Amino acid sequence: MERIRNEWLIFFYTPYNQAWYTKWRKKGFTHVGAMSFNPKFNCWLMVEGLYGGLQVELLDKDEADKVITYVKKLHGIVLKGKDIIIPKFRGEWWVKEHSCVSYMQRLLGLRKFWLFTPYQLFCALRKLNFTIFVDGRINNGEKT
Repeated sequence: MERIRNEWLIFFYTPYNQAWYTKWRKKGFTHVGAMSFNPKFNCWLMVEGLYGGLQVELLDKDEADKVITYVKKLHGIVLKGKDIIIPKFRGEWWVKEHSCVSYMQRLLGLRKFWLFTPYQLFCALRKLNFTIFVDGRINNGEKT
């Protein structure tokens, strides 16, 4: 059976009250999460790695719009692209297992060890032709 590739919106932002251990990360790239539309159930699936756990939520259109608006308000950025199929999987080092970056890597099928920060993931996805879908850094995140 052929695997269907999902299209994802990958969002990057820095929250208002960021944790002390994330202050060294590049501004606008403190956290990463993902959303994908499921046409069969007419809803959005949102996935985030938070506090060592995996949070999965189903959202309606209005809730999904609120997430994108929130990312824009925080001057974040959203990429759009399809997950990656890499047939040869090699295990990863345990230290990466519980970060938002490692969860997004696994969700997308990306198997690169040296990606630790959301900004490094952003750069890797841009190299894989993920396109900018929303850029809250333009016009200070204001609607045009």
